[in-house]
Amino acid sequence: MSSFDLADKKTFIILNPVAGRLDSKMVRQRLVGILEEHRMTYEIIETCKGDDLHKMVEDALGGDFERFIAVGGDGTVSGAASGLTGTDIPLIIIPTGTSNALAKFLEIPVGTEDSFSWWLSESLNKVVDAMQVDHRHFFLNVSLGFSSNTLKVVNRQEKRRLGSLIYLLTGLQRLVGISNHSYQVTIDGGLNTRRCSEVVIANMGIAHFDPIRLNPEIRMDDGKLSVCFIRAKNLLDYLRIFGSLISRQKEKSSQLECKDAFQSIEIEVDQRLPIQADGEVIGYTPVKVDLIPSAASFKVPA
Repeated sequence: MSSFDLADKKTFIILNPVAGRLDSKMVRQRLVGILEEHRMTYEIIETCKGDDLHKMVEDALGGDFERFIAVGGDGTVSGAASGLTGTDIPLIIIPTGTSNALAKFLEIPVGTEDSFSWWLSESLNKVVDAMQVDHRHFFLNVSLGFSSNTLKVVNRQEKRRLGSLIYLLTGLQRLVGISNHSYQVTIDGGLNTRRCSEVVIANMGIAHFDPIRLNPEIRMDDGKLSVCFIRAKNLLDYLRIFGSLISRQKEKSSQLECKDAFQSIEIEVDQRLPIQADGEVIGYTPVKVDLIPSAASFKVPA
């Protein structure tokens, strides 16, 4: 890619100043240095809690911006990518968050010298499916139950201080006597009633761990979602499940059941539960999730 190609597009950057543990001033300075070195016309917007990133990007599309960059973690990335759905414009990810699971699944450099500048070299566009909840689109997973309850109580300051470790520590504190609930899950019109500790609708993987797939065959561009029911009563049950996932055992576990969805999933629960999507709490049950095939694209290393 020539310097002329880089400078030729008006660039819109969404920067989350509280993502991860990097100093926000350093992140901004590093980014501005790259943009100005390549003589790009740009605008940087620093996000605040509660910002509608989807709308922010949609508004920027009406302002003749042709290149979009998200600097932050999974929530920032999915919010920006949501606003680009239905366009041919790929989102560029500069991963500075706590988990950066989406960047990892797309094989974008994380925590290296190339994390800020990888997109300046030869790259490709990766088209992926999305999960739509109301007007927002998500790309990793949507879950209800143990993990969403855990995420709800994670403190932002502790998250910056401890990184991904905070999810493990908070989860361990809540793993004594896990609550199971009665879920009514309608998958493409068919009702499934299950009593379990968690329901995960997965498009890629688990947001706060290195790439782990509840369903080994899941792909981000296969036109389907995996609806997984997790039955766990205690810490030992979760350790068994994650142990089998990490070792990629092929034997089916009675504690983990996954079904394919090709259109939509509707979930009702016997108790009001928070909904987690791409690492953020987005609301409470009930919830409807629609599959949007080939919804958005991301720029990835060639």
